[in-house]
Amino acid sequence: MDWWTTLAASIAFLWLLCYIDGNAVLELRLLLHALTKAACHLYLAVLPLRRATLHLARFVCYLVNHGPASAGRASPLFLEGVCVICEAVPDLLGAGLSLCAVVCHILQGALFLLAATVRSVQVSVLAQVDGEKERWEKEQHQARQDERRQNSRVVEYLSVFCQDPISSLRLKVDMINR
Repeated sequence: MDWWTTLAASIAFLWLLCYIDGNAVLELRLLLHALTKAACHLYLAVLPLRRATLHLARFVCYLVNHGPASAGRASPLFLEGVCVICEAVPDLLGAGLSLCAVVCHILQGALFLLAATVRSVQVSVLAQVDGEKERWEKEQHQARQDERRQNSRVVEYLSVFCQDPISSLRLKVDMINR
């Protein structure tokens, strides 16, 4: 590594140490979990594909050796290969879904780091203006309280109405009849 790369890596590492917060740590943990899950799904998907490839290769060899007229005798090999592939596809989809979760957690972690960086700049700017910091903190505290109230209403709604469809329908009917 040249010294420019070392310098850039050092700056990036120091930036992470200075501005990483609980949300970014959580996203990093979720990122590692999603990577592990994707690797497991990929392993579970690739493992039976070898067997499917062997079945399909035996089918092709049988056709080459005995001719297309005797394809009926080799069809169980072909069908077994297709079945194994069909059984492996859900694990491939799971691996793809886990990789999408990895991308999502990378973006969320980067946005949390960016937000923490901008917050620190904001605090230093507010510290330079007389009296603005206290007023700003009061406004932010009030906004957080309002947001918590709204969040509790949403959580209450979700716990009441977003259950299984039958009990949710009963609750809605009961709420209408009141």
